[in-house]
Amino acid sequence: ANGEEFWDGILCECALGVPPAPCTDDGICANGEETWDEISCQCEQVNIPLSNLCEEDEDCTTIPIYNELTCMCEYPVVYELPNAGIGGYFDLCNNEETRLLSDFLIGDWEEFGTWKDPNGNQMNGTIDPSINLSGSYTYTVFNETCKDSAILNIQIENCQTNLFFIPNAFSPNNDGKNDRFEVTGNNIQNVSVKIFNRWGGNVFSSSDNSFQWDGTFKGEKLNIGVYVYTIILGFVDGSSRTEVGNVTLIR
Repeated sequence: ANGEEFWDGILCECALGVPPAPCTDDGICANGEETWDEISCQCEQVNIPLSNLCEEDEDCTTIPIYNELTCMCEYPVVYELPNAGIGGYFDLCNNEETRLLSDFLIGDWEEFGTWKDPNGNQMNGTIDPSINLSGSYTYTVFNETCKDSAILNIQIENCQTNLFFIPNAFSPNNDGKNDRFEVTGNNIQNVSVKIFNRWGGNVFSSSDNSFQWDGTFKGEKLNIGVYVYTIILGFVDGSSRTEVGNVTLIR
């Protein structure tokens, strides 16, 4: 009715009485933090989405998702960490055949990862000691959220010289890793080895170039501990070398 009613834009109908004063923002809302609500005629806090604030947890096994109902980051999907295995330090002779780099990885490493050479270039996972470089070779595996890497530090030696390696520990537990005490190297023509316990008793002797001591004496397992060895190495060039040292037996 003219003069008795006015149009209510909120209720979408005619209402009796005098229309309210215009609802306007007088510039009192804090810039960027509040917004003017024409329905309530007041400043309202801006609802800042938190989706960009959701971060992966420390072990990156979960994917964070912003829940608009609870206004919280949630982690509904859990993944297992990938496993690239364990690297280490290794020596190769420059006259050895091409090897698979995965042969040097330790542990239950996962396949289908990627290899990079010391210069950061992707490679096919093999190493040819006659042409490849010494340095760090990196193996990386990925899953949906994470990655894991193992580093092989490989030193390639000129094996025209007389090289040998004597370990300082071994663990004869039949797990396929360091189960025997032995000498490796190149240009070795003959070997003589004697091993003694801490009282000076001779527990092992051999003149076999490919000897392997399993940590026993007369068929009985010896206790864990430190044992002393004397090893005489004869090389193809006629030179010889005597090494005296300790090896730790671990079980």
